Amino acid sequence: MGKRLAGHIRDNRWQYRVVMAAVLLGIVLGCYRAWGMAEAPAGELMLHLQEISAAGMPQEFWAVAWLNQATAALLLGVLGLTVIGLPVILAILLYKAYALGFSVILLLTMGGGQPAFNVLAGLLLPNLVYLTLLALWAVPALNFSLYLIDRHRQGATQGLGRNLLRYCALLAPVLVGLGVGALLEVSLAPLLLEFLQGI
Repeated sequence: MGKRLAGHIRDNRWQYRVVMAAVLLGIVLGCYRAWGMAEAPAGELMLHLQEISAAGMPQEFWAVAWLNQATAALLLGVLGLTVIGLPVILAILLYKAYALGFSVILLLTMGGGQPAFNVLAGLLLPNLVYLTLLALWAVPALNFSLYLIDRHRQGATQGLGRNLLRYCALLAPVLVGLGVGALLEVSLAPLLLEFLQGI
């Protein structure tokens, strides 16, 4: 198993590098945007977050959290079925990472004396699970998009159905993992709500 994993990473090292570059760039840009945000719009955003926290956590929170992330995973999967999917897949990962970096830094800088642990646990941890799973899923999505481009160039007509089934099968463990991430988010959400209510 370890040798197969090492071989997979070695065979797809440039894809992993590109995906990681998009994620890291998104996080850096999000952090930079939050640090440079003017006080007025930052204050308006914090008021909005306080309104959300005052409403509490809905009963269907797990389903909503899982559905949001599953939709992103399905979108990446669909983009992998197109010959133009590569740049859009990377753009989605960059946006997801940007949103995470922005949210964490904004809450930490605007939180006053509130404990940073609540933000790191309630927001950062589950979203790192989501982002990691989506980044891992983006690699086969990129590969399948490149595979379709190569088939088009060569005019190949065989093997598409088998490869498509293999590709779709990879989505199942990703969706299960996102469900686990949603459970983690639900269990840690009270920490984040406590943080927002104390601002």
